[in-house]
Amino acid sequence: MKLRILTVPDCPNLLVLQQHLAEAVAGRDDVTITTEVVDTAERAARVGMNGSPTLLVDGVDPFVQPGQVPSLSCRLYRDGVPSVAELRAAVLAWRARTAPAEPAERALLQAILRAFAATGRPPSEAELQRSAPVLARLHDADAIRLDPDGAIRVAYPFSAIPTRHRVRLASGVEVWAMCAIDALGIPAMLDTDATITCADPVTGADVAIDVHNGQYAWNPDTAVVFSSAATGTGPSADVCCNDLNAFTSSATARIWMREHPCTPGELLDAVTAERCGRHIFGTLLDPADDCRKS
Repeated sequence: MKLRILTVPDCPNLLVLQQHLAEAVAGRDDVTITTEVVDTAERAARVGMNGSPTLLVDGVDPFVQPGQVPSLSCRLYRDGVPSVAELRAAVLAWRARTAPAEPAERALLQAILRAFAATGRPPSEAELQRSAPVLARLHDADAIRLDPDGAIRVAYPFSAIPTRHRVRLASGVEVWAMCAIDALGIPAMLDTDATITCADPVTGADVAIDVHNGQYAWNPDTAVVFSSAATGTGPSADVCCNDLNAFTSSATARIWMREHPCTPGELLDAVTAERCGRHIFGTLLDPADDCRKS
């Protein structure tokens, strides 16, 4: 993964961002970080610097806001610069499952996702009979997970079996998501309204999120999401999905964290969790040309 910081000369927030980023990627040997000084508006537009400092993750700005345009101005984030938790969750800890570049793999993955969206289930084994080699490659890339019989168990963000995370689409179809973040990404991926219901693993109470025209309304509004630091250390379905849960409040989340002291991670507020879901899954069904442009 390539992380590129774009900054104007003597940016007052550069050092803080560098420090947060270093902490967020500590121990990862698959990440390179570079810093580039941008001093003209023309260059800012060319490299995609949406104010200083801007972080690009493999060429994509995960914190860009609608209507934001390249400039040399001071970048105004919610809390000065992104926190360590925001960086780790929205940028680094997640394997951004952009659709594969190889046409056959990309086409099959998108067909599987559309089948889940249309029916709540993966395509049948008969439908996939001729696709075994491509399915194996998608499994190896952790874009899907196959069970020992070769059936599709997971196609992120979807699960073929019930989980704590249920999403009712505007079409009326109900699907299961692998984790809270995956559930939040489904409406963005499908460009649809939806109702998300996640069960708090401590109390069993529901966290409900109504999504309308891209806006997320949380009930209760005290809800938070636990972000596991184990993401990226193996197949997500095996190492972290069961831990990425929504909680009715930070108090119940901290009860769960005390009960799971060997599960590293941090709490995300609603806005950060939504951004993670959109960033990971929002372009997964886009045409190949559009994804390359992004």
